[in-house]
Order: sequence, then C-alpha cells, then structure tokens
Amino acid sequence: MTIKFDILFKDQPALHAELVDSVVAHQYIDLLKKNYQSEPPIFRDVTQYTDEYLSKLLEESQDKLGWLWTNDKNGKPDRIAFHKNLENMLDKEGSFSHIPAELDHLIHEIHFCLHSGQHNKKSNKIQRNKLIIEWFNQDYVPLDDDFEFTVDMKFGDIRLQNPYVGHDPMQIYQEQDLEQVMRTCTFANRIKPGIHINLMDNPKLNFDLDTYKTWWQINAKEFVDQHGIDQILKYTGWAVIGRITNLDDLITCLKTPVLEFEKLEFDI
Repeated sequence: MTIKFDILFKDQPALHAELVDSVVAHQYIDLLKKNYQSEPPIFRDVTQYTDEYLSKLLEESQDKLGWLWTNDKNGKPDRIAFHKNLENMLDKEGSFSHIPAELDHLIHEIHFCLHSGQHNKKSNKIQRNKLIIEWFNQDYVPLDDDFEFTVDMKFGDIRLQNPYVGHDPMQIYQEQDLEQVMRTCTFANRIKPGIHINLMDNPKLNFDLDTYKTWWQINAKEFVDQHGIDQILKYTGWAVIGRITNLDDLITCLKTPVLEFEKLEFDI
C-alpha cells in the first residue's frame, strides 16, 4: 500500500509526498493526521530568520535569561555557544514542555533561528536547507527498533525530525562538537508529528567506518562506555521515510521570496 499526502503552500503547486510502505510510515501518517485534526501546525520560513533577527532575539534573551552575548570569529552571533545555552536550559526528556509560558515564543524563535543559519555560516545569503511543518507538543510514537537510518539523503527526501534538543551522532562527528557530548548527543528513537523536507543535495557520506568508530572511542569515551558503539552506529545518519515526488514543483515553491503554509491533504 502506497502512503501519499499533499502539502500546499499559498499560491504554489501542491507537493506530493510519498512514504516508503513500512510500520514506521503507517505510524507516522497516523500521528500526522491525529495532530492535524487537533490543531494547525507551525511553519517558519527560513528566509525571515536572518543574523539581524537572531541578534535581536539574543539581546532579548540576555535581558530575560541572562545569556552572555558572544560572537564567533566572523563577528556573527556564536550559534554554537547559544545552542549550548538552550540545551542547558531544557531537559532532554520533555524539552520544550519545561518552558515558562511567557518565554515560549522567544525560546522557540531562538531555537529555529539557530538551526536555520547552521548551513549559512560562511555566507550572508539566506538559503532554505529544509522545510519543516511541526507541532510543539509531547505527542510521539516509539521508533521501531528495526528501522534503519541512512547516510544517503537527497533533495526532496522526507525524514523524521530529531525528537530532542541536541544533535545526532553524525552531526556531532561532522561538527567535531566535543563540548558536553553527554548532554548534547541524542538518539532519534521517537516519531514526532512533523514534516521535514530536505532541500540539500547530500551525496552519500564518504566516511570510513573504522575512523568514525575510533573517533568516538577517543573523543567521547564516557559516552561510548555508557551507550556502546553499536547504539551510536544504529542512530548514525538520517531517518528518511519518503520523498516529494514532483521535484520540479518543489523547485518552483522555493523560488518564491516567502512561503506561507496553507494546508495538508491526505488520501482517504
């Protein structure tokens, strides 16, 4: 059985999503429908989340949260430092549910803004690297233990969201992020309601498995001792569950200056 649904942005052609038929795909689509029937999702277009806007958010966070202002070597807000502030503020379990109501909007805006510029650190150009339609709640389904992550992710692929505040093992390795690995590294072992469309043309990662394993054993021995190298390998890569089939229409959508989410349409 093919699982399909459509994603519509205002004044744009419908994007046709098709999921690989699996236990995970059926759990995912049921979760998506359930949440969509309960409340509208949130969509933020990355084009609106500039370094200038991040600076304004961080000025507000300095006043309300006491976060110290820091810049990176290029004189831009230090995204890694501020992400650590965010991770330290939130628990892995429950994460955003612990935010006081009056800070909810600020923290969510900072979190999205930090991620949105992750692939644009060396450029002033804002480039969409993903489209995310999501719900901020604690609804989830445990990920099937037999699900296999992939290191091969293409333009238009649909992947599961990271269910926690933190980074997956591959991102930790790619960014050589050794600060607070025990707190930062997370395993994507849950299906959350949300649609994550990859917009980067990522060729299959060319990394040596033995080098990867050795890196973890040398640089994060405590984490390896706690979880085991097999667990780290299991959750290395991305949880790709489907793809957008009409890529030309996806490219058309990306040409508009600002995208506005309209609705989802499901096959009955």
